[in-house]
Amino acid sequence: MIINYIARREFRNIARRHHVTEEEVMTRIQTAILKGIHSEDEVVRNEWKRIPCEGDSPTPEEFFDYLVKSCGNWNKVSSIWISVYLGDLIDHCGD
Repeated sequence: MIINYIARREFRNIARRHHVTEEEVMTRIQTAILKGIHSEDEVVRNEWKRIPCEGDSPTPEEFFDYLVKSCGNWNKVSSIWISVYLGDLIDHCGD
């Protein structure tokens, strides 16, 4: 799937920029997803639950796909926005 290739490439780029491993990027995104899904705030929970996924919670790739679709498609503007958004997300879910 092409979006998974783009997601993996973007996760690698974020990892390089934030001086962490790609696995750490994935772990931090998954942590953010789980925090959102299990939030005490019902509005927050419901927003995270809107993300299409095959399991109980979205994977980082499924979240990435959702962000791309929310932007309309993968282009220069959406790639910058998504990259910055995910970079901020992993900064807030760090050690």
